[in-house]
Amino acid sequence: MRPSLFFGIVCLLIFVSCNNKSESVVDSFEDIDILKHADISISKGDQKIVNAVASKLLKDETYIFLKANYNEIKSSEIRSKLSQIMIESPSYSSLIRNLALDLHNNDGNVRAEFYGKDQEVVSSILYSDSAQINNRHNNMVAEGNVIIYSPTTNLMLLGNKVLWDNRAKRILSDDNVTIVKITEGDKSPCIQKSIGFESDMDLSNYIFYNIKGQIGEDCF
Repeated sequence: MRPSLFFGIVCLLIFVSCNNKSESVVDSFEDIDILKHADISISKGDQKIVNAVASKLLKDETYIFLKANYNEIKSSEIRSKLSQIMIESPSYSSLIRNLALDLHNNDGNVRAEFYGKDQEVVSSILYSDSAQINNRHNNMVAEGNVIIYSPTTNLMLLGNKVLWDNRAKRILSDDNVTIVKITEGDKSPCIQKSIGFESDMDLSNYIFYNIKGQIGEDCF
């Protein structure tokens, strides 16, 4: 049997499905509030906006928490390597994306796909160590080794914490972020750092705040 959770919030809804695995009480969460290998969708009306996958889901009256496996040795090693490359070599976009996917395949992070009007096309893909979704507004906060890649704009965001504003359909961050404009073979990619950033879900129509250095005229 494949249990599911359904939350109706005005015109927004969240549908959660998981396999039939469960686990015992953890902290203050009861059995019914803990799901393993969860797949959760955020929709507005009939349109799916976000689809997220995590190895563990916990919920209370206010939030849904998406967690990963933080104790497994292999995933810890991948996460450590990913963190180092994100800081020291942000231009290695292909390696960063491959490590993030490898980490997810080892239950080591959360993966979320964002969809525009064409629900057959993924606007961007997010990876993070964890995420939480507000039950009322369906806003999502992703934290830890945050990577957002858009195959439609060939831009990638690297940071530690971002907010998805579900009503405004905007990605927001008040923290240090690095934006990489990906080039073929990672040859001479454009890199811009700032403290604060916002954009559409595909990293287009972006705004940099507190820019570090100068923005290359041929880059952004």
